[in-house]
Order: sequence, then structure tokens, then C-alpha cells
Amino acid sequence: MRRGLCPKCQTPTVYRKLDGISHGGEGSGAVYVRTSWLTASSHVENLICTRCGYFETYVVDERKMAEIANT
Repeated sequence: MRRGLCPKCQTPTVYRKLDGISHGGEGSGAVYVRTSWLTASSHVENLICTRCGYFETYVVDERKMAEIANT
């Protein structure tokens, strides 16, 4: 999907935006991946197919990904 093609309907109708689809807390596009008692939010990249509605979310903070791998 990151290459612009929807894996579900196979069309090139993918919309992409950093923190573009909000879920969870009001006005927040970030997510919390708990790795310790005190965890900061991580920015995400959102992709959505404007034809079928399929969407994916990726954590884009490399430090957070390394923290997750180490816990």
C-alpha cells in the first residue's frame, strides 16, 4: 500500500498522510505503544484507499520501533 496500490482492490487510489486518520483521543493521530510505565505517543503514517476504504497505519518513529524490539 505504501507504493500507492491498494492490496485489497488493486487500484492506485491510495491517500497518504502523517497522522491523517484520527483514532483514540480527540484530535490525536498518534498512537501509544506501551513499552514501559511512562510511554510517549508515536507519530503514525496513515494510508487509505479512496475506492474500497481499506486502510493501514504504520508507526514512523524509528526510535520507538527500536524500543519496542528491545522490550
